[in-house]
This record gives sequence, structure tokens and C-alpha cells, in this order.
Amino acid sequence: MQKSLYCPVLGKSVSTNPKWLNVSVSDKFTSNFYVIGKSIIYSAPSGRADKEGVHNSLLLNDAVADTLPPGIERYVQIEDYASLERTEPAARKMFINRMNENPRLDSLIFCNFSTPLKLAINLGNQFNTSERKIYTCGKYHEAIKLAVKLCADKGISVNSDEERLEFEGLHQQDSLLPLELTHDGSMDINSETLFNPFYRLNGEIFYSKPDGIVRRDHLPAFNAIWQNLRPVRKNDPHIRYILIDGSKLTDFQPKALRPYGKLLRAVHKFDPLRMHIIYNTTEKNIHASKVANAFMPFEIRTSETLREAYKLILKDQQKFQEQPPENEERRENELLEFLNDIDWNKPGVKLRVDESHPHFVTMNAIRLIKEETDSLFKERRERELELEQAAEEKQQLLKELQHRVKNSFLMVNSMINIKKTSIFSSETISVLEELGHKIHAISDLYSMLDVSKTSTSPSLQNYIGEIIEKFETAETGIEFQREIAEIYVPTDKLIPIGLIITELITNSIEHAFDTIENKKINILLKKRDYGFTLEYNDNGSGLSPSANIETANSMGQKLIQALVSQIDAVVSYPQSDGFSCRIVL
Repeated sequence: MQKSLYCPVLGKSVSTNPKWLNVSVSDKFTSNFYVIGKSIIYSAPSGRADKEGVHNSLLLNDAVADTLPPGIERYVQIEDYASLERTEPAARKMFINRMNENPRLDSLIFCNFSTPLKLAINLGNQFNTSERKIYTCGKYHEAIKLAVKLCADKGISVNSDEERLEFEGLHQQDSLLPLELTHDGSMDINSETLFNPFYRLNGEIFYSKPDGIVRRDHLPAFNAIWQNLRPVRKNDPHIRYILIDGSKLTDFQPKALRPYGKLLRAVHKFDPLRMHIIYNTTEKNIHASKVANAFMPFEIRTSETLREAYKLILKDQQKFQEQPPENEERRENELLEFLNDIDWNKPGVKLRVDESHPHFVTMNAIRLIKEETDSLFKERRERELELEQAAEEKQQLLKELQHRVKNSFLMVNSMINIKKTSIFSSETISVLEELGHKIHAISDLYSMLDVSKTSTSPSLQNYIGEIIEKFETAETGIEFQREIAEIYVPTDKLIPIGLIITELITNSIEHAFDTIENKKINILLKKRDYGFTLEYNDNGSGLSPSANIETANSMGQKLIQALVSQIDAVVSYPQSDGFSCRIVL
């Protein structure tokens, strides 16, 4: 008996090994691996990814890659996170580092990730130091098509000798569930007028491809086949569907029709069938099927293609499957995902919900504000070019534009504050409050820029001085010591630098000086040949010996890392009596 696996999206062969499936790589984490075609590895982990589990899963991943056919030096990998609950920071860092170091991995594609996992993937991509790209897709059927395209673009062989093109496009799956095709050649009919191979498809589908004429004297062979297919053990799969490819069925003799119907009724009596489908067949067979449907205890259907026939089976199977109810947690995750997808540096935002969604008003209001802000920034860029020769007009327009941008920031914060009153999830409220604080900080820093007088490369000395003065006037009781060189930077780098300094000072005020009387903060800005070095230090309590700020998972730390990456700089945290941070651009 020959058993083969195929991808129902593209019809490509799928291989696996019992040693690759449902492998408990730790107490919390399970690994599953398949190979699609020659050069695509599909990974579907489940559970919680801890450091031990990821380490063992990566070893198994390497073992799977070692089984790829000779000549396959590079491969593409799909990570399907549909069953992954969460990832620990240390495990995520280990995974990214190992993938960066893997010379055979050409591209990495993630699909079916939750909103928190999407944030984790985006964060992990910040640490991607290799030249390979990391891609994200919604579902598996999108990921496998992208994987095949990447292989084609980069000259990586995918096709194997065992593809079945008739299965291409059979099912646009959310996650890979291979088609299992079983063929026992001893059951095939091979006579002068008929060659008919029989297959089992996914256990409960009886798949037949007759070539020639079905006569009455073939019926005993059909009966013997059905007797062999009857379940022997309690858990053996039952045949529920008969699927016939009628493209080469020359004729079904009238004398064979009635005995064939009688045989099917007998089969149904002992092993209930749900549907009999013949596709790509003649008008005569279509008419005979319609007549038979009125007399059979199960459905007799016809279709034009295998894809349409398989959809009929899937629809029938789904009748008995309960659809999970929508809940508030899912709706709030959709709100978080919407906020996560907004890129304030690029125009546009997609709204994927309709008016029935409970958060539609909030999401649509933020979308409209985002569109207005995009329009304002676009208008600003256009007007800056147009008004280079008209200084007075430029000053007036930029003052007006600055006022409108500040109002937009206030509107966003107002919408966030209004939304907090209608949400009961503490996690969602915490995310919205943190988002509001960051937008407020950006607004304050933007206010410090007198855009009517600022050149295209403002002075860091003046800008940082104004930030420090803001905290000094707030009577924080902190003595600021500063040595700031006269350095000019483009405007698009100025606000990220200001946000970094504001975040560092705020962090010191909130966490460093609980037991310190003489509070001091030192800020040093030095010129380099092609950039600068920013050194920050406070005399607070510092970090605990066990703390590792580079793996910290706080929003403030993520923000600093993202801002440092935005200005193409490098951040480090030298050891000191208090807390120290050094940024080199």
C-alpha cells in the first residue's frame, strides 16, 4: 500500500517523519515539521515557546534540513503560529540569533500569528542582522504561494517528481493539513474495457478515476473492493464520500446502473455515506445522477471540476462543526491590531471592520485623524519646497501648520482617553495609557521646535537645553550637569533624539531616586568625525545585579530601541554606580 501526502493549495508533495510530529521538546512546547516539495520547510509549533524548547526545536529543525534532497543548498521556511500561545523573550532572542547564523536559510515567513506574537515578530526583526528578509502573511495559503515565488526568484528548486497538479487550488487552507492519498494497487480494476485505479483521500473519501466503459460484469469487483474498505477496528476511518473523475469515463452501461445503485444502498446500510459526486463528466452521466438523487438515501451530486467537488465535501463536513462565538477579547485584540498597524511615518491606514464592530467609531475616528495628519504633513512637505524663495510667507504658513499638527496630537490623545472609559481589559487600558503618554511626549517636543525659525538642520545644543530646562522648571529637585557640543542634525532625527532623552530622564525620575537625596543627572554630547556620542548618567539606585536591560520587555525599553534604530545609531549600557546609557551615531 502506497501512502503519499500533498499540499491542497499547490498540489506539491509533502513529506514528514513520525520523529518530526508532536515532538515534546520541553514541558511547555511541541514541534511539528513537514517538507513541501524539495526546499520548503514548514514548522507548526504549539504551546509556549521557552528557551529549552526552542533550543531542542532548532536542533530538530537542523535535522529536518539535513534530509533535503542532494543539491538543495538553500531553503525557505514557513513558521505557522496558529497554535503558539506565547514566546518568552530569551527564547525569541535565541530563535532570531540562530536563524541569523543559519547559512542555508534563505528566507523566513511567519503566518497565523496573534496580535501579541505580531509585536514579538516585529521586535525580533529589529535584531535581524542578516541580509535575508523576514516576511509575514495572514494564512498558510498566502505563505506557501509566497515561499514558492521566493524560491523561483532566487533559483531554488521546489518541484518534486510526485506532484499532483489536479490538487492545485483544491483548498485555500489557513494552516497546512496535507491531503493523504492512499493507493492499494491490488484493488484496481484492469480489464479489456476498463482501467480503474482506486484511492482513499484523507481517510473518508473514496476517490476513483475510471478510464473506459463500466459494464455489469465489473460490479462483483466493485463489491469486493467495498468489502475490503469496511472498517476492521473501532477507530478505523469510515468512507463517507465517493468522488469520481468522469473525464475518461466513456460510458456507464444502462444494465450496470441499477446493480450499481443497489450496491451503494447496501454499502450505505452498513457504513452510512453522505455524498456521491462525479465531476468533469458527460451530459448523460449528469442526467443519470439527477435521476438517481431522488431514490438514494444520500446525496448524488455532479460538478464541473475537482475543486468544486471538494468544496461540496468541505461544506458538508462543516455543517456539523460549531463556529466559535465572537467575544469581547477578540474585538479588543482587533482594536490593538489596528493601533499596531498604524505607521505614523507613512501615509494611509487600513480599516478592516464594518459599522457592526463595537469599536468601529473609535477606529474610524483615528483613521480620519490619521488621514488628516497625513494630508497635513504632505502639505507641509509640498509647501516647504514651494516657499524656499518666500521667507515671510513660509513663516506664516508653517506657524499655522504647526498649530494644526499640535491640535491633531491633542485629538488623538482625546480619542484614546474617551476609549479607555469603555474598555474593561486592564491590559488594553495599560497599552492605551502608554500610547497616550508617548503621543503627549512627542507633542511637547514638537512644541519646543519653533518651526518658523528652525533651519533644515537645527542645533542639538539648543534643543537639548530646552528639554532640560523643562524638567528644571518642574521642580524635580534634580541637579542637571551638562556638556553639550554645538551639533546640527536634520529635523527628522531631532525629535527621536529628544524622545530618547525625555524617556531616559522620565525613567530616572520614576525609578532611580527613591532613596537618593542629592539627585544628579549628567548629559554629555560630543562630536565625532561623522556623527556624535551621547552619554547619559544618573546617581540613582541603578539596576539590580540580576537585571539585563538589553533583554528587558518594557514599553520604554522597546521605544528606546526603536528610536535608536530609527536614527541608525547604536545603544549600550555601561556599568556604573547609577544608571548609564551611551548612544553612538
